Amino acid sequence: DIKKIIYAGFATDPLNYEHIDDLLEKSINFGQIIGIHSKLIKISDKLVNLLGSNKITKTSYLTVSIDGGDDKSYNLSHNLSLKVKVYNRVIENIKKITSISKSNKIRLDLSANYLVTKVNCSKEEVFKGIENLVNAGVDSIRFSFPQLPRGKNTYEGTIIPNREEVKKIFSDIKPVIDEFKNSKTKVVLIDYDAEKQITEARTLPCFARFIFPAISYDGYLSNCSQSAATNFRDMSLGNL
Repeated sequence: DIKKIIYAGFATDPLNYEHIDDLLEKSINFGQIIGIHSKLIKISDKLVNLLGSNKITKTSYLTVSIDGGDDKSYNLSHNLSLKVKVYNRVIENIKKITSISKSNKIRLDLSANYLVTKVNCSKEEVFKGIENLVNAGVDSIRFSFPQLPRGKNTYEGTIIPNREEVKKIFSDIKPVIDEFKNSKTKVVLIDYDAEKQITEARTLPCFARFIFPAISYDGYLSNCSQSAATNFRDMSLGNL
């Protein structure tokens, strides 16, 4: 009697899975709420039609990690060659879904996440990024700042801004965000460290394990969806 399934991936993308169309179709036909976290670099026509259909259960959602406002900033954020053109493909894939779902009264909530780094934070990039996503028909856009990855204890050599850089970037792009306050698309800029007055390094391990345990298809109980991946099997709590 599971009411909701969230499809995500560790160090990959759920839409790369060869049977993802069939898997999602099963959930949709069962009337389950679905959540998908993806970069949306590739999507099949079948899945576009499924996500845009009126079979989608209310409150189902698709969250797209975009992290750039043009090809250059997107590629720098994702450590891709500057020659490839991925950004426009993602925008077009968003449009494919929204154009169908809107004709069916928008049952799928489609949002975009933009992690602000040192390589995608110019006012021009942010403005263009918002404009492209608004025109693509997303319901909301969230700008936030990344944490240092596990095992890193310095910002040197990374594209992740330190506390002082975050403050400057925030003040620079806040006016740009505010330009879209009357847009149908909700656009927000979040700095949780400042908002929650977090002054020390975030706790490791992640506290999510205490509130988001996960059961994988093979029956293993894990601390969270990320550690449910087979390469973290030695961390599992046991097999149910």
